[in-house]
Amino acid sequence: MVALEFFRILRSLTAPAQPVGRRAEIGTRACPNCFANVIDAMNGKTCLARATPTHTIAMTALETSDAEILPIVTHSHLAELPSAASGARWVWSFHSLACMSIAFALVVLGLAIGFDYFLRHRVVVQFGLLTADPERGDIVHASVRRIPFRPDDSGFRFGLRFFMRSGRAFRARIVHVLPRRPSKLEGNHMSGVELPDGRFEVETEEQVHSGGGVRSFRFSQGDPLGLYELHLYINGKLRKVVHYEVVAHAS
Repeated sequence: MVALEFFRILRSLTAPAQPVGRRAEIGTRACPNCFANVIDAMNGKTCLARATPTHTIAMTALETSDAEILPIVTHSHLAELPSAASGARWVWSFHSLACMSIAFALVVLGLAIGFDYFLRHRVVVQFGLLTADPERGDIVHASVRRIPFRPDDSGFRFGLRFFMRSGRAFRARIVHVLPRRPSKLEGNHMSGVELPDGRFEVETEEQVHSGGGVRSFRFSQGDPLGLYELHLYINGKLRKVVHYEVVAHAS
């Protein structure tokens, strides 16, 4: 109903006004407020849709010839319409502005929640040469992608350091893809399978970490040189793939 009244007010404002004293056409006319038909008559004819005092049509006739009577239609309440329409426009503008503000606030809130979720569940991964730190434990002191083959150096280690910003516990496992099958499997490898392209895939057991973890590796005699791949799975999902190359160590 509010929308209908608002439409009627706008229609009355945009329609050309019929001034008093000018001739109108003979026949059926429309009430400028409710758009109902009004049959031309003399003084006192009311709107057929609303027989109320506010919709009373005051009709008079100009002095014309006996063969022609031209009625004039006026409304006593037309002068009040501009103020009502202006108020309606202000209400509509305020309503539109409020809706836009709420929609914008919801979009910003959604983006903030999504970004916070991304940061809390983001996994930070570092790969390279490892060293022991008295306070932080094993850390990556050199981020490299070319690892020298040093099976005789017991202190030489390389691997991954990873953590989740949320600090929650999570499950992690490593899948290693070697250039070819090694002479023997050592460490905590669970299984190995030869791939169709001749490479060899080994999988380590899944471990639970709280906040972060480290996976370190050492070489054994018989491990092949060449290109390696290291796949990190967090809670069953692949989160990081590292490509590195094992090269002969220059003594």
